[in-house]
Amino acid sequence: MNFFDLMSEVNSLDIPDFTVCDEILNIYRANPHSRNITFVDSDKNVVDISNIRIDKSHRKIVMQLMQAKKKNLVGTPVCDVLPSEFF
Repeated sequence: MNFFDLMSEVNSLDIPDFTVCDEILNIYRANPHSRNITFVDSDKNVVDISNIRIDKSHRKIVMQLMQAKKKNLVGTPVCDVLPSEFF
């Protein structure tokens, strides 16, 4: 839930008046099968990530991001918070 709260504050790059949360929910509605997470490529195709694993150091960073106060994140790009190796 924290993730969706955070993403509901990030404006979509592609769809005016939409947030990243809106885009994620639209993907789930269009592809209603169970999975832990959905990644899409630049052409908006769902990417198979079944072999991707997040190591402990990256999990710790994600948890810190999710627990951060909203006012401390406003205007901060995700790439400034997560290391490039994460992506």
